Amino acid sequence: MTSRLGWLDADEAQRRRMMEVVDLFRDEGTVDELGIGSVADAISNALFPGISVLHTRLRYALFVPWLVQEAVGTTRGSRDATTALRRLEVRLIDSLILGTKALEKDASAGIIGVAARHRLKRMPSTIYSTMLGRWGISMWELGLEGHLRQAAGTRLLALNTPAPDDPGMYRTVPDTGFAPSLPPAPKGLLEATSFALTPDEAEFLKFRIMITTPGTLLSWLVEHPSGDDATWLWGLPHLGEAPLPITTLVDHARRFHTASHGAVLLYNLMLAEQAPGDHSPENYCLALADWSSEVESTGCLHDWDRADFWVTIDGLNQELLTW
Repeated sequence: MTSRLGWLDADEAQRRRMMEVVDLFRDEGTVDELGIGSVADAISNALFPGISVLHTRLRYALFVPWLVQEAVGTTRGSRDATTALRRLEVRLIDSLILGTKALEKDASAGIIGVAARHRLKRMPSTIYSTMLGRWGISMWELGLEGHLRQAAGTRLLALNTPAPDDPGMYRTVPDTGFAPSLPPAPKGLLEATSFALTPDEAEFLKFRIMITTPGTLLSWLVEHPSGDDATWLWGLPHLGEAPLPITTLVDHARRFHTASHGAVLLYNLMLAEQAPGDHSPENYCLALADWSSEVESTGCLHDWDRADFWVTIDGLNQELLTW
């Protein structure tokens, strides 16, 4: 029997969040064995609002507005604008491939649709829609398709409105639907481009993040960048300088990660012991032994205030529902 998934959404924000969940099901490497993904999501949304595992290249937060503006500004109807946007996004794939070809090896990493090209189903404009709204880069409330309909209709109305005879009168310029300070698209965007941000672009994104996500780790890191990489978030060397609410939440995240990792290892060990065929449980036994040694050496589960953790998670979920 074929399984089906359905839902009812009351607004565009709920629809965007649900589509991101559906995308996670398409990722074969994404498994939530114990059904605790919602807890991790609550922590992630609190630390890095607007960002998910689907977002890997920051300049897409500019590519999408530029292409939407181009699609609306060069068409006469909402259907034409939707078609034009898809065509522009496919051209962006080729432009990124060409523009990063001569750069360092990982410069092309993160190009959306590099294999699918014109067959791509989930375009960057859909994937980055939530981020654009959360950071106040897009100003619409009707969703991407609604904005295309409204913007294209407004533009068509303006084009068909006769020019006033009175020189003192002027036509209303249709709203672009994006933050007024959005930097202009660079020349040759759809010919050859890369993910490198210009100083003006970086400053714009920094400002949007800081004014829309105050008090979060994302905002703090934008203002206090680290020169070092870390395998885990809590490994950042200057994290101790962050405000107490941030470091407290990161500490909860570290302990939760450790606990859930051990639970996942145990779950897979139990499956390996029960599964027929060549499914050796020895590797999971060794991994569990390493995990136990880590827990004993760090003591991260012994002194964990779990009551405070669940109160915090409940508060984060309420904030997410409100947003």
